[in-house]
Amino acid sequence: MPGPSTLEKKKTVVVAMDYQLDTLGAFPPEFQSGLIARANKVLTTARKAGLPIIFVLKGAGTTAPEIDPRLSRQAQEAVLIKKKHAPFASTDIDARLKKLGIDTIVLMGIHTGGDILSTVRCGTEIDYKFFVISDCCADRDQDVAQYLFEKVFYHTSTVMDSKAFFELLAKS
Repeated sequence: MPGPSTLEKKKTVVVAMDYQLDTLGAFPPEFQSGLIARANKVLTTARKAGLPIIFVLKGAGTTAPEIDPRLSRQAQEAVLIKKKHAPFASTDIDARLKKLGIDTIVLMGIHTGGDILSTVRCGTEIDYKFFVISDCCADRDQDVAQYLFEKVFYHTSTVMDSKAFFELLAKS
């Protein structure tokens, strides 16, 4: 079954995952700049639409779990530190989202083949709907990422680029 095609703002959150210094350092500087610019535009547009934003960072096996300073974050936005690939396994994100009445996650982040995949799989098992913003995701193996976008996420999520997300948000 394909993912959702509509978005209800009051039930939607944006999750920005693993946009941290040590994780982004694996990519060339020009790639990082483009990725951060697109992610910042998604965050800014989501804020204007009233969507809450949660940042999730990887705390296990990294040296500095801090958000890349080029990524715009506002003081009131939560930062969760996860120990596993999916934040559902090692943070209180599920309880936070349920408390807010959230059932839809707009997801973007690093390690499409690991952390993004695990988050979508775990989240759909507990009935969250997902929009994955493909041009705000990154993986060191872009062939794997492309395969996931085209063949795997399709069954449980809606995969779209940031431009399509902006259009969907404007219609919602």
